[in-house]
Amino acid sequence: MTPIEITPVLRFLSILFFTAILIVYVFFLSTLFPMKKTRKSIAKRFKKTGTGKLLRRTPGYRHLLRNKSVKRRRSARGSKLVAEGQRANLIRGLPFA
Repeated sequence: MTPIEITPVLRFLSILFFTAILIVYVFFLSTLFPMKKTRKSIAKRFKKTGTGKLLRRTPGYRHLLRNKSVKRRRSARGSKLVAEGQRANLIRGLPFA
């Protein structure tokens, strides 16, 4: 039996084929087992309530407060709820919260 000669084109096609299989396999695994790491930037800025909603601080109230009216400053106290459309992306970054 004579050995089969591997040409450069055949070698390139085999590497391309196995690379494509590897990419599909890794993508499939990442969808089955998502990464369970807390995004620290999200954890520092948001707090999850008991009912699953997210709380945030009002932005823009650390300095230059003399220029803002008393009504604006008073309404900035406390925490606000995160909007529905942004909640899903933020909760995904807080898997253990």
